[in-house]
Amino acid sequence: MDFTEILVDSWDYIKCGIIANSTRWMQLIVAVLFLGIPFNGYLLRVYRGITPAPEVDGWGTLFIDGLKVLVITIIYILPLLLILILVLGLMILASPGGNIGDPGIAGGFFESLFTLLYYLMEFVIAAILPVAYIRFARTGLFFEAFNFGAILETIGRIGWLNYVVAVVFIALLIGVPLTMVLFLFLFILFFALVLFNSNIVVVVGILAFLALLALIIIPLVSVFQARYLTRVYNFSGE
Repeated sequence: MDFTEILVDSWDYIKCGIIANSTRWMQLIVAVLFLGIPFNGYLLRVYRGITPAPEVDGWGTLFIDGLKVLVITIIYILPLLLILILVLGLMILASPGGNIGDPGIAGGFFESLFTLLYYLMEFVIAAILPVAYIRFARTGLFFEAFNFGAILETIGRIGWLNYVVAVVFIALLIGVPLTMVLFLFLFILFFALVLFNSNIVVVVGILAFLALLALIIIPLVSVFQARYLTRVYNFSGE
């Protein structure tokens, strides 16, 4: 698996399909504004391997597909929510007098155990979800997103090591710079609050700028990631 070639292809995909097409870029920003629902529908078109970047049209279809993606995502993260609820409940039951602030030995053990389980589940879901989305996109069948046998078979054809490395790599490639930028702007916001004595106009102005910047960046980053994952998926031969 040539990661350099995949990255170059993904960059060319957004450069020619979005950056060089201001109309499409604006349409994707609008799609993000609608709670990201039609934008998720657009990403399904990218997952289908359409080249060059598909048009932003058929908004009704984009909304419906985006809602399906939302439902798939909610179903996948339900186990994480259940674990969190279970941890909270066990901490309360194990605490002397039901005081959650003093979990005791048993509460601490269960908290550690289920925290470990939570992070393990989070990793598994993060690894499976991209393939689930792409299977749904290409088959058009909602329940194919939960065909775990086929999903694991697809990952096996890609190669487990290649796939895990690819997913972790793109997460770091996107996550680290974005985190650094976020902390930079939080620092700027804090500095502005101190410098301008918490002037509400300054605060609103900075927050508005951050929101605008996010709207501009989200289509680029998300489509880049979707194209990258699509190329990785294609190594399965499907």
